[in-house]
Amino acid sequence: MSIDIMAAVWKNGPANSTDRFVLLSLADRADETGYCYPSYTDIAKRCSVTRPTVVKSMNRLREEGWLRTEAQYKKDGSRSSNGIYIDLKRLTTAEAGSKESLPPLVKKQDHPSKETIPGVVKNLYGGGKESLPKSSINHQSETPSNPVAVLADHFRAKTGIEPPHESASSWRDNWQPTLSAILDRADGDIERAKTVIDASLEFAWGRGNNTKGRTYPVASPHSLRTISVNQAATQQTAAAADDDDSIWQRAITAVKRSEFSDERLKAAIRAIGGTGRIASANGHDTEHLKRSLGNAYRRIHAPA
Repeated sequence: MSIDIMAAVWKNGPANSTDRFVLLSLADRADETGYCYPSYTDIAKRCSVTRPTVVKSMNRLREEGWLRTEAQYKKDGSRSSNGIYIDLKRLTTAEAGSKESLPPLVKKQDHPSKETIPGVVKNLYGGGKESLPKSSINHQSETPSNPVAVLADHFRAKTGIEPPHESASSWRDNWQPTLSAILDRADGDIERAKTVIDASLEFAWGRGNNTKGRTYPVASPHSLRTISVNQAATQQTAAAADDDDSIWQRAITAVKRSEFSDERLKAAIRAIGGTGRIASANGHDTEHLKRSLGNAYRRIHAPA
């Protein structure tokens, strides 16, 4: 466990709450260089989320530069869990921006059992222990709520239905699986998952986009298992439509100005037939081209 790195994640970690929690879990397993080697399944258990949620989160963390992975092999040549390196410079410069060197990590004489505060922690929080988050001083104290627990609390606030203890079978059967599935469909974004829960409850109560007005009993998140799938799909479709409009407008501007600084957009325009297709688009085929451009743009990976 590296208290330094956990403190840095608290201070400068990713904005996505699921990604931050996964990164905190990795920091809890990492040595002072940021190295650890847990499996996706292990991380999922520690974070109380599903393995697909961890996979998506890890991919985002890699793409955004928070960590890198290296393949590892056993003595017999078979694959082992990937080695994971948390990018310490990314953490310590996320807020400071212009720092050229990494502040010193925990040294032997800076062990948390002593009075001195480790270098990175002191650098980030400006000194005294009173300014530190509790978990960076005492690992046994507060830890951040896991994403599923956050969603359970949101469900309770909306419905007044108290979630059972996490050791109860009703939690394992009627709460955790559905809330984890909703989180997966929201790509690990807790705020998006909350909106899916809200829309699902509105539908169950005969409101929102429930055009027939039929109501459905709600006793736990499990009651929303089918409704939430449809509501998540509706939100994704709406988001994709908004994204298509945005990409299309950027493409029109780029074509008019003959400025293609966005290589990904340039490649997407080329994929649907080039700038001529954009320039000559009319009302009859604009919507089709807009969707085609959006799909092409999403298929093309952003440059590293």
